Parts: sequence; C-alpha cells; structure tokens
Amino acid sequence: MITRSRFTLILLVMTSLLVGCKSTGPVAKSHNEPVVEDHASRPYAFSTGVFYAFDFNNPAVAGFNEAASLKSLLESGLAVTDVWYKQGSRSCRPPGSDMAMDAIVEPVFLVRMDSANDKLLKMGYLMTKEPGLGDCAYVVRHYKIKK
Repeated sequence: MITRSRFTLILLVMTSLLVGCKSTGPVAKSHNEPVVEDHASRPYAFSTGVFYAFDFNNPAVAGFNEAASLKSLLESGLAVTDVWYKQGSRSCRPPGSDMAMDAIVEPVFLVRMDSANDKLLKMGYLMTKEPGLGDCAYVVRHYKIKK
C-alpha cells in the first residue's frame, strides 16, 4: 500500500519529469517524404536559387549518412528549400532495363536556398553555379522542405 507521503513524492517526481521534457528552443523545420525523380531520362529544370553540393571529395568525410545530413540541415536554422540526393554506386541501371552497366556513379547531395549563406561552406558544402546530379541520375530522392 502506498502512503500519502510516498504518493505525493511520486506525483512530484512525475510532474517535474513532464515539465523538464518541454522544448524550450525553436522547433526544427521538417520535410515531406522524398519524391523519387528521374533526372537522366529527360531534362530537369531546377527552380531558381542558390545551390550547394556536399563535398564528398573532402578527405575528412567518411561514412556519409543521408538522414543525419538532412537532420543537420533542418536543425541548423538555415533557410533550405529543397534537397536532392543521388546515392553513389558501382553500376548504373536505366529504368526498364534488365542490364546494369559497370560505372562509378558519384553520390550527390544538393541543397537549394533562396539566398547565399556561408554557414553551409563551414558545414562541408561547396557553392555550385550549375546544379546537377551527374551521371546515372535515374533514382533521385527530392526532399521539399516545409517552412
């Protein structure tokens, strides 16, 4: 049987836990589920903006994680509008084909913003004047960021 003082103590602890879990900082932006796009079979028109590509050639980069990179962007407070991701591969298979061609397909993580921000440069991105997703861009995940 629980005594009155023990019940009061349990109630105080539970209340303090609930109050302590309240978010005090700004809530990060979110994204819709990615839309899979084909950027290789037909021309793709990117909306206007400022584009940054993650620098996969940087020797400090090891073990790129799409979900973690997207989360980092959303929590950074930057005004990101879109993100495209094409996974790297050792082969390329066009849609509807049963044959894959041996090829080194470079990964691309492309970010679009309405205006330039040097914070992305410090996060391992390079500004690019001509956005693109390179070769074998048949399966590209496009994240549209909610404002």
